[in-house]
Amino acid sequence: MNEKILSNKKNGMGMLLLFCLLYLIAIAGCVLSAIALEHEFSAPPVIAGLVVSIIWLCIGWVPFLGLKVLKPQEALVLTLFGNYIGTLKEAGFYFVNPFCTSVNPASKTKLSQSGDVDNNSKKGANLSSLLGVSTTGTTEESSSKKISLKVMTLNNSRQKINDCLGNPIEIGIAVTWRVVDTAKAVFNVDNYKEYLSLQCDGALRNIVRIYPYDTAPDVDTTGDGKADEGSLRGSSEIVAARIREEIQTKVTDAGLEIIEACYLYDMPVDRITAAVHPQSIVHSLVELKDGAVMAQLATPDMRLPIAACLSWPFMLENAGIAPLDLLKCGPLTFEAPDTEAFPCLDLARRALAGGKTTELNAANEVAVERFLKNDIRFLDIPALVHTILETGEGTPPSLAENPGQSRAALEDILSRDARTRKQAAAWRA
Repeated sequence: MNEKILSNKKNGMGMLLLFCLLYLIAIAGCVLSAIALEHEFSAPPVIAGLVVSIIWLCIGWVPFLGLKVLKPQEALVLTLFGNYIGTLKEAGFYFVNPFCTSVNPASKTKLSQSGDVDNNSKKGANLSSLLGVSTTGTTEESSSKKISLKVMTLNNSRQKINDCLGNPIEIGIAVTWRVVDTAKAVFNVDNYKEYLSLQCDGALRNIVRIYPYDTAPDVDTTGDGKADEGSLRGSSEIVAARIREEIQTKVTDAGLEIIEACYLYDMPVDRITAAVHPQSIVHSLVELKDGAVMAQLATPDMRLPIAACLSWPFMLENAGIAPLDLLKCGPLTFEAPDTEAFPCLDLARRALAGGKTTELNAANEVAVERFLKNDIRFLDIPALVHTILETGEGTPPSLAENPGQSRAALEDILSRDARTRKQAAAWRA
């Protein structure tokens, strides 16, 4: 199916005025004919005028269905009795056959992406949009039959994928794309948005499995039979280009163009460690490839992480904490944690690896609250959390394997949180 651009004249305003004028004439004809009949003037032209006026008043709304308004970067795919007749692409006010039907099978599909067109309602961001959660809306934007020709973004949920060495990595993909052939997008695939999302996740899985997370010996990532230094960390531009090429190959028949692709990954759990730092000045350390270590230092104040969470992805100029004076903070010491004395550290690692961080947070908050109320002992806190983690479902493996489903939706997180809190409140030593 090839796209056919309609070159209709932008005569929508003229036709609108004509139809309105005909309605006024029909109303006037009915009134004048009624007056003539009331005076017993029933000549055939009077009766004919009355009949025509009534008929137009009954069916005159039909031509209004042929009025179409397009804004810049919008398109409208039209069919007539099931046959594709063409696409309107230029901005303007058109009149087309009123029996034509506009087609957009993806009009009600809302992914984690920028909006399409006609966003005239709900302009304020709700909690779901702020958290990047996919929703299916009923706004005018989501139900419009117009197709956006703008460059849009798609940010799929992260997946758990093993690299070529078998290391599990939580990784996601973001692409910028646009529709270049409306006929292919509408008729060659069932839903071009869902098709794009699935192909993005599939390409991400295929390419990621070729590379190690970090540079490893005896690994061939190019397919030439020779070991190289390719890796997800060190070859991001090359990996992103390969992902983009694979996606483009698969979505060309759907009339889509992939402009850019990038991937986002989390640090594997086995590369994260903890240290006891009594001064609480150093909040995190990152070791670089060349052996250098970068540290994040700040005055110990919980207002800083709270402000970081509330202002993300931006940064407040002043979080309300005192500036750090290294000359006064004294020596900085570090030591390995005693996991027997502090068993909750291992519980946190298990929760992170098993996708049970929601359960961990809820159980810990309830346990601390119960301890402060003298309902349980201090040493019961890790026992309570351990029990909850053993019974919690976490992120099901099927969700982690299926494309676009690795990160639980907001509703699922809230449900798991409420369920865990109820279990933790009922726990007995």
